[in-house]
Amino acid sequence: MPNCLDGGLNIPHNTRKYFGSEYDEETKKYQYFPDAHRDRIFGCHIDEHMSQLKDNKDDFQRQFSNWSKTLKDAKVDSVKALFTKIHAAVRANPERAAGAKKTKTAQKYDNAARTVIVTKNGKYTRDRKLTLDQRKANLQKKINDAIARNTE
Repeated sequence: MPNCLDGGLNIPHNTRKYFGSEYDEETKKYQYFPDAHRDRIFGCHIDEHMSQLKDNKDDFQRQFSNWSKTLKDAKVDSVKALFTKIHAAVRANPERAAGAKKTKTAQKYDNAARTVIVTKNGKYTRDRKLTLDQRKANLQKKINDAIARNTE
């Protein structure tokens, strides 16, 4: 919801749910600290954690290698600067770019009860959905088979 509010939508809400809201025991009320909330939105906590791990190269690479690459590609030095740049770009052009359309997987039917799904990773089978009449017929067949077995 904070993103909707940042976008200008008027949504009735309470700031108690946001980061930066703390309960004060003395006044028995919640206090809201907007600076803490803003820092969280802009990823300052990620910057702090990155700076703590910079001493240990292995841990930093394992946890933040993609972040480092993204920061380098965006030509910024911190996550806060990256998020500021992203927010500015969204405000400049709020229209969503059309992504690549997903192609449907080919479905081939072996018989009436099984469906073969072909994907880029291989193929698998699954049970095909039956209509109500088909389910009733299957049930009646099972009942008839059970009766026939009991009469023998």
